[in-house]
Amino acid sequence: MDTRSIESHALDAPSCAGTIDPRLEEEHVVFKAAVREIQSELDRAHDSRDIEGERDALLSSLVRLRSLLLGHFSREEKGWSQIDVTACTPSTRRWIERLVREHRDYLKRVGELTTALEATSLSGITLAPEFDGELSALLADLTEHELAEERWMQRSMFEGMLGGD
Repeated sequence: MDTRSIESHALDAPSCAGTIDPRLEEEHVVFKAAVREIQSELDRAHDSRDIEGERDALLSSLVRLRSLLLGHFSREEKGWSQIDVTACTPSTRRWIERLVREHRDYLKRVGELTTALEATSLSGITLAPEFDGELSALLADLTEHELAEERWMQRSMFEGMLGGD
């Protein structure tokens, strides 16, 4: 199949990619900046050996990140709910299901970390020693998740152009 026929077929093919909200691309940029900001705050806390001193900045950033994720995940999942599943391979459907499960997990984890920061801020007690490791792991997982979504989008476009596996 030459390139012209692939392009022509892609225009008529049912979409496994679903409806893509135009705000998502911009949100990915904002999200990546928020993750970098939180990582910088965490790095400053490590450098100064004072995570408590960065607590307010971290708390503010986590609250903002959670808000970003809630809206972003909702828009992504709305688009995915409009997918023509007959145009997707079973492995792609499983991939989407995994991404949705990850959304729930990330929201739960950022909520737990935010709650821990709020509780220690109000009570004046020290954060649990594993807090910074859990936050670093969450940031790394979110970054990997974004890469997985980008790979899924590429895959779904090719499935639409070529008609599946």
